[in-house]
Amino acid sequence: MAKEKMRTVKRLGAGYGLKPRRRLNEIEGGYLGRLQKCSECGAQKVKRIEAGIWKCQKCNRKFASNAYRVI
Repeated sequence: MAKEKMRTVKRLGAGYGLKPRRRLNEIEGGYLGRLQKCSECGAQKVKRIEAGIWKCQKCNRKFASNAYRVI
């Protein structure tokens, strides 16, 4: 079985257990370092500004969506 990379959740340490760290890794992996797809222009250039606020770098459209993923 391949080991899953735990990116930014290393900061939590072993005290929190594996399940919470995996859940946090899945959530943060959706918006940290990855660009989402814009619903307006279709480009893969949407970046998270704040929780629930997203902005497309191509068409400069700013919109609200879920906190961690663009719908």
